[in-house]
Amino acid sequence: MATLKGETPRLAEIKGIAFRTADGIISTAARPPIADLDSVPFPAAYMDNAFGVDLHRQLEFIITSRGCPAACLFCSSPLFWGKSLRLRSPRNMVDEITLIRNRCGLIYFSIRDDTFTADKGRVMEFCRLLREEKVFILWNCQSRVSAVDEELLFAMKRAGCECIQFGVESGSPRILKALGKGINTEQVRKASALVRKAGMNLSIYLITGVKSEVDADTDATIKLVEAIQAHDGQVSPLAYYPGTEIFSKDVKAGAIGREIFNEDRHEALYVRDDAFVESSTQRLLETVAKVGKGAGYGERDFQSHKKLLGYCHATNIMSGEMYEDEGRWQLAEREYREITEREPENPWGWLLLGALYGRMGALEKACSTYKRVLTVVPAHAPAFSDLGELMMLMGRTLEGTEYFKRALELNPYDPRAKQALKTR
Repeated sequence: MATLKGETPRLAEIKGIAFRTADGIISTAARPPIADLDSVPFPAAYMDNAFGVDLHRQLEFIITSRGCPAACLFCSSPLFWGKSLRLRSPRNMVDEITLIRNRCGLIYFSIRDDTFTADKGRVMEFCRLLREEKVFILWNCQSRVSAVDEELLFAMKRAGCECIQFGVESGSPRILKALGKGINTEQVRKASALVRKAGMNLSIYLITGVKSEVDADTDATIKLVEAIQAHDGQVSPLAYYPGTEIFSKDVKAGAIGREIFNEDRHEALYVRDDAFVESSTQRLLETVAKVGKGAGYGERDFQSHKKLLGYCHATNIMSGEMYEDEGRWQLAEREYREITEREPENPWGWLLLGALYGRMGALEKACSTYKRVLTVVPAHAPAFSDLGELMMLMGRTLEGTEYFKRALELNPYDPRAKQALKTR
């Protein structure tokens, strides 16, 4: 908006705001959505002095698009982001991750797009850049069972994706239709099988408490969860959100009032609040937990993953962690050591070797491997805390204190460094 030099623009001319005047509240015209998301600056470049913000926790979460191609009746995303899907470019995405990695030392990221894989070509290019530029991270993402295939999942795993989260919601076709999911249980089974074939962790979201839902629907969901062997999941009672189709439909039917969000101060406004919802939620939670205990990959699974995908650090990490859990430390060391030999600039191999050597009591070896982490990711605060703990165990108190101080400089929220320096 053009203004004369020194002139303050009138508030009423600024789109997308609301303000109070003597005559009441004025809302201006809607501001058009940002078409080019690559033009939005990276938050990490401007948050150094953010008061009360745990940067290392906050910057782990990345959003690379706005909008969702789906139209689920319970979801407020279309109202929040608009109905169009706007995407950041793969180059822009990798540049932000690299910036955060170099400045803040983060090597694990959670991509929080509603449907990260909505554009297959974009994700394939993103994965190519991560591998080609040796960014060496682990990451997870959210998607739809109708928006993945084997080629895409294999590429994602090779680029460090260790977990994918699907909105499964229900195993009942009738309930899926009532929720407007636009998917079927066969797609859930197929996509889940492909995720397990690629060797990624499978996480699911479930919903219960739809108005017409009965025990038979819960039974169908339990059967589906058992079939797909999800590693973990979340269960949520169906809730109202402003702007959703479910909310609008029930307002129109007179089931609830339009001002319910102003009048009701509960943390969540559930569609149903009865004994069935409590029972169904508990049954589903128990099923997810039980299935998760038996869904983990075994030695033969990892051999299959390696045969299908070839070497990728995510497989070695997951395999090594399995061996550690079983107390087979030499085999775990072999997995982590292969990462350091094939990819000396990959911090994950050194980091996990350091932790393993610490468990084994080989403290000097643990120190040397943690120091290698810091040669490739100098701002990795956890490695400084690990070194601080090791130095304390070896009686090298002054050195340990200095490492803890450095960890706290990099991350003022580091719990181990805070505790260690507090007791000094």
